[in-house]
Amino acid sequence: MKNTLTLILMLCFVHFHSQQLPMTDKVDITWGENLKMKKSYFDEVLLTSNKKIYMSKWTKGVLSIEVFNEEMQSIQEVEVDLSYDGKKRVYLEGIVPFGDEFVLLGSYSDKKTKENKLFYKAIDKATLLSEKGWDELASLSFEKRKRDGSFSYNLSGDSSKLLLYYSLPIVDKDAPAKFGFKVFSQNMKLDWEKETKLGFGESIFSIQNYKVSNKGDVYLIGQEYEPSAYKLFKKADPSARKYHILAYQDEGRNYRDYNVLLKDKFINDIAYAIKDNELVCSGFYSLKGNNSIKGTFYLTIDLISQEVTKSSYKEIPEDFITENWTDRQVNKAKKKAAKTGKAVEAYDFDLKDFVLKEGGGARLLAEQYYVHVVTTTSTDANGNTTTRTTYHYYYNDVYIIDISPEGNINWLSKVEKNQHSINDGGFRSSYSLHIKDDKMYLLFNLSAKNYYEKAERKEMTKKEKKAYLTFISEIDSKGNVKDEILINNTEEETYVVPKFCEQISNDKTLIYTWKGKHQKMGIAVFK
Repeated sequence: MKNTLTLILMLCFVHFHSQQLPMTDKVDITWGENLKMKKSYFDEVLLTSNKKIYMSKWTKGVLSIEVFNEEMQSIQEVEVDLSYDGKKRVYLEGIVPFGDEFVLLGSYSDKKTKENKLFYKAIDKATLLSEKGWDELASLSFEKRKRDGSFSYNLSGDSSKLLLYYSLPIVDKDAPAKFGFKVFSQNMKLDWEKETKLGFGESIFSIQNYKVSNKGDVYLIGQEYEPSAYKLFKKADPSARKYHILAYQDEGRNYRDYNVLLKDKFINDIAYAIKDNELVCSGFYSLKGNNSIKGTFYLTIDLISQEVTKSSYKEIPEDFITENWTDRQVNKAKKKAAKTGKAVEAYDFDLKDFVLKEGGGARLLAEQYYVHVVTTTSTDANGNTTTRTTYHYYYNDVYIIDISPEGNINWLSKVEKNQHSINDGGFRSSYSLHIKDDKMYLLFNLSAKNYYEKAERKEMTKKEKKAYLTFISEIDSKGNVKDEILINNTEEETYVVPKFCEQISNDKTLIYTWKGKHQKMGIAVFK
């Protein structure tokens, strides 16, 4: 068993390209009715509870909460009043399902009094009504509008704690960043609060995100740069760029700084979670120091002693990285690697999902994503100049890494996709993740033309070649990948929006589609 766990990176990538992939029999979809929403759109899935799905919706700038049953029929909709002080309107920071309520968080920046205020309003989940207006949570005084501070929030994994995070207004741009936070229990009971500043001397520290644990402890993660590393990012030594996880535990009485540093390696993407009195950290590293990845790492750190209890590193094989590259791309990369003495690396991958496995260990999912901007200028016969900017959005392959409870890298797999769109923000691109037991499922869109090989397309009808399909990739416990067709969007006359699809239970995912003025939702049940 130990030999199995310590095998070098297993390339368990198995792709099934047949002449025509079958429609999957692993999933049944129950569709709701077509929703004619000329000037409306759904913004977020707020909650799934008691066979009901709560969603936020905007119609001509008016916010409402709409409730659907399991057949995706609308059964309730209530408008949410965002007015403050009779005339003013708050800026919606978020809607948080918290206990028996939805907590609305809204901010208002008053230029006259130079105060940036955060409010909350509690809405009953059953009636979707609020018994009272806005209550003030925090007020930040500022001198200049551009430096008025900002608010954000995070909900604990078990939904028992709500963190309100706010960056304090900037007075001196060279001074250490100041911030504060408040931790609430349900019914907006304040547990504790703290205001502090970052103490990193001459270094530059950039906070990337923050979270609250089920115990109510607050964690922040960020990167510390020495000034030389900030100015010469690509040439800096790894020791000059350090990740820190800052912990404020026991209601702020204990402060701990967990330094995450990989010797001779640059961390370029990291995720972490709190589990069983440990910090579980994982991500990708580079040997070059830029936005590329050469390998993956996994660390566990004891919360009390701050000692690293497990660590593992694995390089991604070069042939895996270059598998779908053209000969020109491979030759160019190898020449550059030979010239610089550094290995070929994968570029533009973002860590999208960090999944802790029930028996220990984790899985990482990273997607290649980048935007290419093209600006063209033309002059007509009269000498008038026109400038046009085009944004190309690329969402390509997904890397999946499985890590054992002992911290060893079990396998690496790849879901191949090539998604390119123009001036739409990548609306129908990327993927949606569903996890059931020891299997993972990725839902994503591709045209038949971009999926099937040229030889395969010769055997297809004209209609089949033009089809726009939603695929489902099944990744099993050994890393084998199998593709099937979930939906033929051309026949359904609608288009799936993966970024809005969401897993709502162990065996169900909400499918959201949009075409023109019509929107439609369905429930996908995984067998």
